[in-house]
Amino acid sequence: MQSSTPLAKLSRPRLTRTVPRSRLFSRLDVMRKLSIVWVSGPPGVGKTALLASYLDQCNAAGVWYRVDAGDADPWSFFGLLAQTLESDASVPMAPINCEQTSDITSFARQFFRSFFARSSARSVIVLDNFERAPNLASLLRQALEEIPAGMSILVASRAGPPSVLARYVAHGQIGISRRADGTPAGSL
Repeated sequence: MQSSTPLAKLSRPRLTRTVPRSRLFSRLDVMRKLSIVWVSGPPGVGKTALLASYLDQCNAAGVWYRVDAGDADPWSFFGLLAQTLESDASVPMAPINCEQTSDITSFARQFFRSFFARSSARSVIVLDNFERAPNLASLLRQALEEIPAGMSILVASRAGPPSVLARYVAHGQIGISRRADGTPAGSL
């Protein structure tokens, strides 16, 4: 059951005095045609502010999820992500019961099918501070397999995509900013 006051970790940050970044917003618009957009860079460069101001600018519906060390437990991650959905949606969610489900990969696949089916067609999921629970990368791989066209996942992290996502980077399903010389950039 969803509470009337959302948890801070599930709330988009409130911005004050941010400068619109038209060039970067345009790049995000293009990159959002891919399943995942990965924004990486050192602390304090404005990854969170960029994504929050971008979503504000384009009035995008979606979920903001602040990853923390507690998300190392995938069942906690699934439970909190499920809280972001409307409680009256017609598509049932897979029940989350870690004692009965030993195959996390199969569960993740079913969870993301249900989650995306219940999400609006043009919605966005933001995973902020992804580096705080790197084990989520294997779950993100399952999300990539199930995400429908038109929806996107925006990841803000201090590091680039982990090696378990290399195949998706190579196949162009994860958008990463690149410098003119072809090497990965630190951020958009």
